Amino acid sequence: MIINKVELDDLVDSKEEIRRVELPDGSFTYCYMVAFPDTFEHPLARECRGLIMGKSGCVIRRPFDKFFNVNEKEETQESILNGKTIESIYEKVDGSMIAPWIDSRGTINFDTKKLNIEMRTKINELVPNNIYEFSRDELQIGYQPIFELYHPDIPETNIVVEYNKPVWRLLALRNLATGEYANDANLDKIAELHGLERPKRYEVSNRNTSDVVNWVKSLEELEGVVIRYTDGTRAKCKCQWYLDRHHLLDMFNYEHKMARMVLNEGSIDDVSALLTPARLNKYTKFSEELHRGMRNIKEHVISKAKSFKTKKDYGLSGEQDEFSNIVFKLIGADIGDSEVFNMVKEYISCNFTKKTVLFAALKETKGWNYVSKD
Repeated sequence: MIINKVELDDLVDSKEEIRRVELPDGSFTYCYMVAFPDTFEHPLARECRGLIMGKSGCVIRRPFDKFFNVNEKEETQESILNGKTIESIYEKVDGSMIAPWIDSRGTINFDTKKLNIEMRTKINELVPNNIYEFSRDELQIGYQPIFELYHPDIPETNIVVEYNKPVWRLLALRNLATGEYANDANLDKIAELHGLERPKRYEVSNRNTSDVVNWVKSLEELEGVVIRYTDGTRAKCKCQWYLDRHHLLDMFNYEHKMARMVLNEGSIDDVSALLTPARLNKYTKFSEELHRGMRNIKEHVISKAKSFKTKKDYGLSGEQDEFSNIVFKLIGADIGDSEVFNMVKEYISCNFTKKTVLFAALKETKGWNYVSKD
């Protein structure tokens, strides 16, 4: 499918869940931020996964178009997919999709879906020479390489499955203009020529989609598989082992979720055995920062309460903030430090979400210096 920028912009203007951002060089990136039931009804919307249109209106970055889990959508119901012929079944690596692109300065950027600059900087420093050269050559002739990456020096690249070495796997090669994908046979030859690793593939034999679903349910130590059909359709099928762990471990990628775990003392015990050393270290550091923030708030409310003789004076002062309820309770009362800390903790536990004023207060106003990645 050739993408017309005017048509794409019209579509994005009608969908608040898809974000269009102008980059410093005048190009535009398109990426969905949240998915509603009708988000991907139009084929163009499925391309908005980090797609970049250059100033000239040409596509300069084209990651995978959106595809779905078996039984997730009407088109991916087993009853429909069982009528298709399976071409290949390959392992879905628990990593991050990387789609490199060349900016207006001629720099090759190895980016995840959302073009996170911090992640880009880390990844660019670790790109093997053969992958860099291969990506440069393919992009220059109009083809988009797509990789799956896991790297132990970048814990954010995966969630559940542990690998004992960096993983760079060539998943696909797309025509930037048309979106057409190279077939598996050609990809295998290209990978061998350039010394690139391909995903592990499984025997197709006479399996239909239902056979694959039943087989995958019993697998462990991997995320799942991707099924590719002879008509070009793709569908994902994830292991129950992975889904059970993903639900627990995904919270370590979001500060507001980790905060709930810190506040609910003891809940870390439920997942600590599943954590890599890097994740456990991240949680420990986060917990220390959050407790420091709560101690700062404790000192703030105590100091504020001491500066007013009566609750009425405080009420008329116009100096109320997110923690005024606690300050009111402290004015004229004899409450020890530890009890005040518990009051702060209880208040935060009851009111903490990533979008509240309280989240900003913890991070900025009261001295919590942890920088959000969310």
